[in-house]
Amino acid sequence: MSTRSLINVQCLDGKIRSIYVHFDGDSHLETLQKYYNTQDQAELLVSLGDLSILAERIAPKMGENHSFDNPIKGICVAYYRDRGENWDDENPKYTPYQEICKAFGVMPFDNPCKKDGCGFREFNSFEKAWKQDRGQEYIYEWSIDALGRSGWSKYKYNGKKRPIMYSAS
Repeated sequence: MSTRSLINVQCLDGKIRSIYVHFDGDSHLETLQKYYNTQDQAELLVSLGDLSILAERIAPKMGENHSFDNPIKGICVAYYRDRGENWDDENPKYTPYQEICKAFGVMPFDNPCKKDGCGFREFNSFEKAWKQDRGQEYIYEWSIDALGRSGWSKYKYNGKKRPIMYSAS
């Protein structure tokens, strides 16, 4: 059984970019704090789109043979990059949250790879990102406060309302 999670990153343009991670969602905070602890690293991570596995490295080095079926330990496993799925299906989505809700009546993330591709999703606020239900148990967020300080926080998913904070960096 997998422990699924979402990673939400507040980008410098003010948008929240969100990806789904299928495995080990209860234990991502240490990896995020250690290996993705700058704005650039956090934004680069979500640019991969949805992940099967979060790991220390975003990409293999030149010459390393890394794929979905033969992953190298310590490298993120991304659905689009590593499983070779059709880019048209996996292309990161920029559809505004309101348009998605209007088109489907609810957030259509019960089967994320079929209905909305495996790219990141973009929201105008963390509150809107929290409302997506993709089977996650945990939510990790990179946020920037009013003084420009940034860091990761871990939340326990709590239905479609504000999640319960576990810890912050």
